[in-house]
Amino acid sequence: MVAKVVLVVFLISDQAGESTTRAFEQAALEVLGHDAKVEVEVVHEDPDDMFAIERAGAADGVIELSLNQHDTEARLHCYIARLERWVSRSIVFDAGDEAGERARMLGFAVASMFTPEVTDTEPEPSAANRTPSEPEPANNAPTTPAPKPTLAKVGPSDTNSSGVGVVDTGAKHEPSAGSPLGSLDFSAVLAMGIQGEAESIGAAAGLGLPVAGPLWLRASLAGRTGEIPAAQANTRQLNLGLGLAWSLFRAGVSPSFEAVLRGDLLGSWFEVGHLSADDPSVVRKSRWQFGADLVLGAGLGLTSNALLYAGGGLEAMLGKTDIYTHGELVAVVPPLRLVGEVGVRTRF
Repeated sequence: MVAKVVLVVFLISDQAGESTTRAFEQAALEVLGHDAKVEVEVVHEDPDDMFAIERAGAADGVIELSLNQHDTEARLHCYIARLERWVSRSIVFDAGDEAGERARMLGFAVASMFTPEVTDTEPEPSAANRTPSEPEPANNAPTTPAPKPTLAKVGPSDTNSSGVGVVDTGAKHEPSAGSPLGSLDFSAVLAMGIQGEAESIGAAAGLGLPVAGPLWLRASLAGRTGEIPAAQANTRQLNLGLGLAWSLFRAGVSPSFEAVLRGDLLGSWFEVGHLSADDPSVVRKSRWQFGADLVLGAGLGLTSNALLYAGGGLEAMLGKTDIYTHGELVAVVPPLRLVGEVGVRTRF
């Protein structure tokens, strides 16, 4: 008995009709069993792999299906969730095949990659040699056998007697492609105090590690410098952060768009250096502070793995810092600061 399977299919087409998607679904269910679930979503651009996986949720597989300009060759880019790996296939049709027949052939081909015999072992090119069994027609169904593809491994220009050939083209990225191992980001940072002196500018770097779905664990290091004119002083600040980032929205359009909400716990080393005409050298005072930040950012894809992003939010420290010169209070570094950043993020 075939186990229940849930598949999400992204059909990349500008002219796919309802009859085509229905024929595809019916053919896939004849192989997987009618208790399986096949969701077909028509899109106009090839979705980003990470977006496709997140969109599919707990599905057993994700399929990105595209046809060439003349509908004579189809490309299947499939993510098998249990193995956490992408596999790609190319299917070549005869020029005389009708659209409905091609759709059914593709449904059989996709379903055959997610039957237990295929998914119990790591997929290899030979796994495509399996041909789904002939479905038995229901009492009220036509008795004409459904067309079946012979999924034999052939050369790019060869087809078998049924007019369908399958070529293993490898994964879209590296063989280990699938979920990313992590992310790196580098940005310029600007901070402004709320009811006090805390203007500073600097740079930051962050390392992200995926936790589950859209949730990421993130560690960061940021350095900023600034001035306090009222105290004739300059400031230096080093922030160490540890927190979580949550991908609120990721659209599989070209270029891709992403929105992320981030929160960090911060350990901050803050130093003030003062030099006036009556001081022989710079007087420096420093302290450690602890706090947190909350930043909402948005990014636009530069490549499939890198995006340009900008964000803004609030940084809060536990307590203010009073600045004294010659025994007089001349400035206050407030606990609340507005922060903004712009930079580049890449996933690997």
